[in-house]
Amino acid sequence: MKREKEFKGLNRDMAAFMHELAANNNKEWFDSNRKRYTENVREPLKALVAKMGESFMANDLPYAADTRKAIFRINRDIRFSKNKDPYKNNLGLFFPFTENQQVGRSVESLGLYLHYEEKECFIAGGIHCPIPAMLKNIREHVSEEFEEFLELINSKDLTKNFPQILLGDKLKSMPRGFSKDDPAADYLKHKEFTFLCPIKHEDIYSKGIEEKLINKGKALLPILSFLSKTP
Repeated sequence: MKREKEFKGLNRDMAAFMHELAANNNKEWFDSNRKRYTENVREPLKALVAKMGESFMANDLPYAADTRKAIFRINRDIRFSKNKDPYKNNLGLFFPFTENQQVGRSVESLGLYLHYEEKECFIAGGIHCPIPAMLKNIREHVSEEFEEFLELINSKDLTKNFPQILLGDKLKSMPRGFSKDDPAADYLKHKEFTFLCPIKHEDIYSKGIEEKLINKGKALLPILSFLSKTP
């Protein structure tokens, strides 16, 4: 089995690479810079993922850190998009929550996420695009255990670590099967259940990013456990 390189911090050329890619978003430029991408962007990210796997285990945290799956592809899916740029202008790492959950596609699973792009960096958690059946189960659980849900999303530890709570799109009316008089009505309109903390670009390059991810992962545990315990 191939051993990943030791994590010594992310390469600062990552920022320059992504900036130049934004101005040269085409296959010819990327092919001529592919080695640079592999050595200065992808390999250091893989080293971070491998390090996080060790850290999650050492801290008894139920997150998966698979170097083959954690890094989001740089290629865009342009099949149904008017924007035909072949490459993304951002980088992302996803660590699925492994308690009470059969992990599927990253955007459809509960977990911890690290995002980098020129305009913003952040650590997020929760679930971004749950499949309809999972979203229905989460809504039912929130409705049935609303007091516990409120206590969890208003806890000092969660709000301190994730100042932006429950972002994303909401329905204008109640989802089918739920009463408009439900005490949890406003929360049941959410299409996703996500929590976000902006971080500085400088944080990305520090070896301290490992500690930040561990602390954020710990703060997420109660709400992720709650959201995963659906019928």
